[in-house]
Amino acid sequence: MEYIKQTKFSESIVSFRFIVPFEKETITAYNILCYMLKSKTEEFENKQQMAHVFNKNYGMKMSVGLSVYGQSLSLQLQFRFIRSDWIQKESYGMSLIHIIDQFLFHPVFTMENLKESQYLLKNRIQTQMDDPFTLSVLSALQIISNSHSISIPTSGYIEQVDQVTLKDIELLYKTLDKPLVFACGTLDENLELYLNTMNQRDTISSNYCLLSTFPFVEKRISKDIEQSYITKVYATQMDTKDSLYHSLVVLNSILGQSPVNFLFTEIREKHSYCYSIGSSLIRFDGALYVYCGCEKENIDVICDLIDQQIQRLIDMDYDDIYLENAKKDVIDNIQSSFDTEYSYIERSFISCYLNSDESIEKKIQEIQKVTKESVSICAKKLHALSLCIVQEESECTI
Repeated sequence: MEYIKQTKFSESIVSFRFIVPFEKETITAYNILCYMLKSKTEEFENKQQMAHVFNKNYGMKMSVGLSVYGQSLSLQLQFRFIRSDWIQKESYGMSLIHIIDQFLFHPVFTMENLKESQYLLKNRIQTQMDDPFTLSVLSALQIISNSHSISIPTSGYIEQVDQVTLKDIELLYKTLDKPLVFACGTLDENLELYLNTMNQRDTISSNYCLLSTFPFVEKRISKDIEQSYITKVYATQMDTKDSLYHSLVVLNSILGQSPVNFLFTEIREKHSYCYSIGSSLIRFDGALYVYCGCEKENIDVICDLIDQQIQRLIDMDYDDIYLENAKKDVIDNIQSSFDTEYSYIERSFISCYLNSDESIEKKIQEIQKVTKESVSICAKKLHALSLCIVQEESECTI
């Protein structure tokens, strides 16, 4: 177990991560499994009983979810609870152990819970498809390549939901390997002993593949909406371990993530062509995407202006203040991650996944060394992969 002792938080977190392949064939079933893992156990037969036992233990919380890291899928069960040394009740630690044990090792899968979970997942996927911004992002990723994991929707495929059987769920659960266990906060001695003696993994190998320079593809989708949404995806051609990776992070901040960035200043503020705009990195796939909400008549000019902002980065055609503000913003985000228990766990997991022990101090030093020249090198590597436009009129069909 990776135990990060911290006394500055009122709550503690224990995280169990099961690492499995991220594949088209199983992603829908894993989403259903997540719902079912929090639906029923041998002792907690319904959600009302679960709510009662959580409230009885001072507002304890439990969540189950999926996260994608390249070609690896993390199924995480997380438990959050008031730190034991603040509770004057000898049985508190043992009660926490009992609850954790129930959800980890004694879930019950029934046809009733399967149907409920299928219903919930279909609603979630449909909600995503009804939201034009989400539809734009997901579609831009899905059209890139049938062979790369970036095209697999993390929530699964709506057409597969009803095909998942109870036997499929039981088999998935049985094949879950030993978990990686992380804890942050202050643990009761009994709980710490329980976690340390659990059969668990202590190492993991990273599994991700950078996007190739696939041919550019474009898709337009018509919907009955009030404004259009654009998502354009680029291959960065840079690994997280690349010597210039910190420059790529700063590039993203300058382009569309810091409070004062190219996209907002030039497209939103200067020309009023859009309502919202920004950029984001998908680091393990080696991707950067730009997103924008706008009127249909501004789509073409916005796409041209996005390309112009990237060319500015290549040509180093901007004031030094953009670079300095971007570096400060990236550093502030790193330092603010110490404000939550979960950020400690996530950082510890990433270090384990990448087999990297780069300190925060070292990371900040590397960011401070970023120059216009190094940002320009990263910008030259950007290769446009896809563009998805969800527009207001019905000239095109899905």
